[in-house]
Amino acid sequence: MTISLADALAIRETARHYKIHVLVNYETTWYASNKAAYDDVEQGRLGPIRRVVVHDGHEGPKEIGVGPEFLGWLTDPAQNGAGSLYDFGCYGVDLMTWMMHGETPLTVTALVNHDKPEIYPKWMTTPPSC
Repeated sequence: MTISLADALAIRETARHYKIHVLVNYETTWYASNKAAYDDVEQGRLGPIRRVVVHDGHEGPKEIGVGPEFLGWLTDPAQNGAGSLYDFGCYGVDLMTWMMHGETPLTVTALVNHDKPEIYPKWMTTPPSC
């Protein structure tokens, strides 16, 4: 939900102050294909997990019909931080945390491409440091 510890702590403080719950739901965990893979791992049909490659995403917010106000916010790094990098980047991490019962990975590698600079000229080509 954030790209900095300071922002995360501010969300926590606000939630505690107003006595509200903050929920982060990575909906890809509930995809039938991911549940089937999880079940296969749990039942030993795939053997131990040694390496997983996750490809996630869609055609792009403009291409799937996101409204103009939201599109402007989504594609502006000053407003949206790392945008799709953190959005889709978290799904593989979430999936593996679930499959590994919270076990910390030994290594993580991420590749970032800027495939549509003519449509998304402001998209970040390097992730922010956290």
